[in-house]
Amino acid sequence: FPSHDTYAYNTDSAYANIMLGIQNLPDTSSKDYLKNIKFGFSGSHFLQLKKQIIEAAYWEAEKLNHIEAYNHFLNIYKDDYLENLITKHRNDLAFVAAKEKMDFMSFKEFMEKYPSANQAEGARHLFEKLLYENFDKAGTWQSYKMYLDQYPEAAYRKEAFAKYE
Repeated sequence: FPSHDTYAYNTDSAYANIMLGIQNLPDTSSKDYLKNIKFGFSGSHFLQLKKQIIEAAYWEAEKLNHIEAYNHFLNIYKDDYLENLITKHRNDLAFVAAKEKMDFMSFKEFMEKYPSANQAEGARHLFEKLLYENFDKAGTWQSYKMYLDQYPEAAYRKEAFAKYE
């Protein structure tokens, strides 16, 4: 998280460097392998450092607690468990943000960005409800016709059709 000044080191560059180090470790059959172990450059040591860096990045994202920080983590760091946890936190925040706006477009955007989120079904329901309410506000036959034409599979199709006739 490069822009955060209070951290003692930059987890992004630390992660990039440790991954480079892991890629460049000599094979166990190489004569350089024993030399590297003598100086503490073993695969297990590097993997432990990688784990610590990822955990530090996770806690930094948690501390910042905003969607961009979570997305940043997901774009950089690779750890299945923490990726699942961060994804859940990010989706929770995004759904709360959509609910704060409480308009059909915010839920549509949520569903497009996070289609596999646990909240996707709730977002779809709220999208359908608010979308219909948006057309229902006008209360004209033209608005109901437009709703029926533009959203033929909509959840509130029966209601719209009844008011259209």
